[in-house]
Amino acid sequence: MNVDAIRKAALRLVHKYKTRDPFLICEKLNIAVLHEPLPDNIRGIYSRVLRRPYITINCRIDAYWQRFICAHELGHHRLKHPLNGMHHIDRDIFRIDKYEFQANLFAALLLFEEKYGFCLTDSSWFRDLLHEATKYKDSRRLAHFVFETMEEYI
Repeated sequence: MNVDAIRKAALRLVHKYKTRDPFLICEKLNIAVLHEPLPDNIRGIYSRVLRRPYITINCRIDAYWQRFICAHELGHHRLKHPLNGMHHIDRDIFRIDKYEFQANLFAALLLFEEKYGFCLTDSSWFRDLLHEATKYKDSRRLAHFVFETMEEYI
């Protein structure tokens, strides 16, 4: 899946539900979001039980992380990633894995594009970052940007 398709998937939700809040979007999509104590190395899990989607978020992490994790796991759902294994976001957010990279990108676009007076995909510095991250399959740079932006603006 290319960057443009991921961007369209994220923005389709924003336009349809008139919000960038992943918790509200999940509610509208009938995705159960649970806050449970999980092992320290697991920040979030996307799963399906009897065809109903669930996002479980580690209740021990702060609100910034919970918002990002919800958007990230929503990305797995909307991008129709296979459920063939559990990804530990603490480890895999920096791993070179196409599904994790795509979910990180989805979360960044859902949460930040056009927010605070700037458009991520229209600004050359973010386009350059996406180009580099896509070229090298480096989720670390994208995740670093997302977390810096979250701390600065939210």
